[in-house]
Amino acid sequence: MPSSLPRRTVLAAGAALLVGACSQEQAGRRTTGGRAAGGAFPRTVEHERGATEVPAAPRRVVAVTDGAELASLLALGVRPVGFGQRTDPLQPWTQEGLGQVGGQVPTYDLSSGEVDLEQLAAWRPDLLLVQDGFDADGMFERLSALAPTVTTSFIDWRRSVRQVADAVGRPEDGGRLVSRTEAVARSARGRLSPYRGARLAMVVSFASGEDFLLNAASPVGKLAPALGLAPFPASRTPGEAVEQVSAELLGDALEGADLVAVLAFEDGDPALARVVERPELAGVPAVAAGRVAALSVEESNGAYFDSVLTVPRNVALLERLARLGA
Repeated sequence: MPSSLPRRTVLAAGAALLVGACSQEQAGRRTTGGRAAGGAFPRTVEHERGATEVPAAPRRVVAVTDGAELASLLALGVRPVGFGQRTDPLQPWTQEGLGQVGGQVPTYDLSSGEVDLEQLAAWRPDLLLVQDGFDADGMFERLSALAPTVTTSFIDWRRSVRQVADAVGRPEDGGRLVSRTEAVARSARGRLSPYRGARLAMVVSFASGEDFLLNAASPVGKLAPALGLAPFPASRTPGEAVEQVSAELLGDALEGADLVAVLAFEDGDPALARVVERPELAGVPAVAAGRVAALSVEESNGAYFDSVLTVPRNVALLERLARLGA
C-alpha cells in the first residue's frame, strides 16, 4: 500500500455464501466461460469505454486484473482461463470466489501494474474484461486487437456486475446477483435498527504523517446509509474514496464520531497507536472514551475495494463497528 490512496492504483463467510449460491445456480456454466443464457449473440455491450460487440458466446474469458472485473466474473460462477495478479497471496474474497468455480487458474504477475499483452494473447481469449484505469494510454486499443474488450467500473460494483453479465450473455443472472447482494444490506439494516444514525469515522494514518478519512464514495461509505448509519463525509473529488485531512484538522473531523476505526494495510503496522496517542486528539470524545477499533489488513483492504464479493464483508464490518460504538 503506497503512502497515498488514489482509487485507480490501490487496491467471510457472507461472501462465500453469496458466491456459492450463484455458483450452484449456474452449475455447468463455469468451466471455460459464460453461456449465452438470457442473451443472444452477437450482442453490443456498453461499458466504461463506450460499446463493444461480442460476436459469440465467450468460452475463453480472461480478466486483465484481479480487481472488480474478476470479482464479478467469479460471483457469476464463470471460471476465467487466466487473470492478472496484483497481490500475493490473493485477497481472501478472490480465493473464495476461485474455490467456487473449481479452484486456482493461471495468472500473470501484475504487481508492477504492467499488463502482459504477450501472456494475454497466449491464453487465446475470446473476451477480455479489464477494470477501468488499466486500459489507459492506448491499452484499450491494444487489448481490443487481441479480443473483444469490455472495460468495467471500479467504483460501482452493481455496474461492474451488469457489464460482465452482459458481456457473457447473462444479463438476467447479473440482475439476480445484484438483488441478492443488496438483500444482504437490507437484512443488516433491520438488525442495526437500535444503532440507527450511528456515526463511524474510518481513518487511514501513515507513518509518513499523512492522514485520510474514508468518504461517502468509498465502498463502506456507500453502504453506511443503506444500513441506517450516518453518512460518511462527502467526496470532494469525483472517483476518490478518501479525503486527506491535515493533522491540525483531524480532531475536528473526528469530533462527532461514535467510533473511530483505523485501517492498516501492512501486518504489524501500529496505525491505531499513531492516531489515539496523539495529544491533540485526547479531547475527541470517542478517543477519550476508548471507542476506537483497529481494523485488520483484510478488513482494511475490503473496506477500500468496491466489488460484489466485498459487499457482504463490508456489511459485516459496519455492523460490528456500529455495535462497538454504542
